[in-house]
Amino acid sequence: MQYLYELLKISKEELQNVLKGKKIIISISGMDNVGKSTQAKKLHDEYNDLISSPLHINQTDAFPKLKGKDLSLWWFNKQNAENFVDTIYKALSQRYQMAQASNEPIIIMDKGIDFYDTRVKATLITEGYSQEQILEMMTKAKSKYRIFNSLEDLKIIITAHNRDHIKEKTADDENYAKYINYNIEILNEKLNQDKYREFRQVEFIENGLEEMHKQIVSSIANTIKVRTQYERYQAIIESAKQSFGDNLSLLTLAGSAGKGKFVENWSDLDVYIVLKNFKISQVKKFNSLLPKDIHIGSTIYTEKEIETGKINNRSKVMFYELNQGKNVILFKDPNYKLPTININEILREDTSEYADAVHNLRRCLIAGKDSNRTSLSNNDATSSKILKNIILLEKIALRNSDIAKVSGGYADTNMAFLDLLMDAHDNGFSIEEKYMKFLFSVDLLKCVQRHVDPAIQDLIWEYGVALLVAIEAVDDFNRSKKQTEVERLQ
Repeated sequence: MQYLYELLKISKEELQNVLKGKKIIISISGMDNVGKSTQAKKLHDEYNDLISSPLHINQTDAFPKLKGKDLSLWWFNKQNAENFVDTIYKALSQRYQMAQASNEPIIIMDKGIDFYDTRVKATLITEGYSQEQILEMMTKAKSKYRIFNSLEDLKIIITAHNRDHIKEKTADDENYAKYINYNIEILNEKLNQDKYREFRQVEFIENGLEEMHKQIVSSIANTIKVRTQYERYQAIIESAKQSFGDNLSLLTLAGSAGKGKFVENWSDLDVYIVLKNFKISQVKKFNSLLPKDIHIGSTIYTEKEIETGKINNRSKVMFYELNQGKNVILFKDPNYKLPTININEILREDTSEYADAVHNLRRCLIAGKDSNRTSLSNNDATSSKILKNIILLEKIALRNSDIAKVSGGYADTNMAFLDLLMDAHDNGFSIEEKYMKFLFSVDLLKCVQRHVDPAIQDLIWEYGVALLVAIEAVDDFNRSKKQTEVERLQ
């Protein structure tokens, strides 16, 4: 049917190019017998060059290799609830790593993190654990394995108004019936409170495989449009060609959109342009032709400026990433050769950027949490500034540790930074436990997505305070590693 290409108004080859080097993670959840597995398999069968076969947690090393009654006994008659919770989230973490290593750009997860949250809660409530005990065990495990619910780009949940389709065990299996009821109750409560529309709800339709499939494919198409912003590519390309003509050497989309991680109500479109000669009239025409419904930030250089290194550090990072396949080339003159950036150039300039980011973050924190309250719609609100400096500091720390760890996505960058912080901690560069626990419990991408929410703004402020402590420990750790390497080479 190839419905996805029809919705996107794009060919298979063009879509493959748009998604090149990107990962879009989609979970399909729901109770038994609503068609999760059928829909996931159909997606893979129809678009097997783009969409993975569904990844299950039982494919991971962490999940016990049990089946049937043995698996049921492990799940419902456990000796150690904390080990059970730890195993589930360790398996989810390993599944995410499998997704990142997959060859396909679109990854299907059989049951999402939110759905496993409800399963764990329902199981432990059935066994008599209190809400406080459950929350403590889940928070500990999710922090330990960096399992944040925002890791999924699209969450599809197949729901049903009646329970006739739900396969239950024997009538005398009272605990299982309780577990099912708790699961449904918790899931419904989550969906009813979904004011941010995190979930795409697809209603179960008896004998309605194709109709449900179309709804799911439509959601995938919309997610691709949002994450990549590919629909704006052509408008930007046409504006550049009309304005610059033969003077245009290179047009690149960078930032979160260039990496397929665009965040609505936060991200800008970052465009980098290389011209043979700078002409103000051409630039003014280009700006006038750009889409007006989103902020597009243009950074423009001449070929000579690139050749002589007269570019800022952010641009050097962009060109370095471009050579790693992390940004999108919208146009390139066949005769133009991409610049090669030495990572040491970036690291040298990171020193001053690091100092600026630390001092900017301190100023925002001194201004206080209440400074946000009068400017929630302002892009320069304190919470936004705090987040931008947090993200910059984490990226600089990662570059100084291992450039390969740096990613354009907020979630992956944050997870890599937390790994680095743990390495520092394990090597004696520790921070107070309260800061450590806090940093590992916060979903930074969710903070970015909801930065105008007053409750989230308080969380952002607290994260900034903790990060200042953590960044110092990580910086000491990075310098120690470099010194050790120097001494080894001598």
